[in-house]
Amino acid sequence: MNCGEFSKELHHKVGEEVVRNKADVLIAVGNDAEYIAGAAKGLGMQTIYTCTANIEAIRLLKDILKDNDAVLVKAANGMKFSEIIKALKNID
Repeated sequence: MNCGEFSKELHHKVGEEVVRNKADVLIAVGNDAEYIAGAAKGLGMQTIYTCTANIEAIRLLKDILKDNDAVLVKAANGMKFSEIIKALKNID
């Protein structure tokens, strides 16, 4: 079984979970970001951003994060999201 053939469905489920868990903001990154964002939007989520690259997400996070915000980063290792984690650690 190739997980790639289920990518759209699996990313859609991530968007559903974001809403189900009452996240305030969704930032989806990468080629399949539209599936995550689309599912969340379809369930009524208001604040959604899609980015094509990590650097876009980092810039966005630097602009919108406030003291005491909680951030969940979910990704496959292939997306190199460790770049985002490193950047988050350095946000003043």
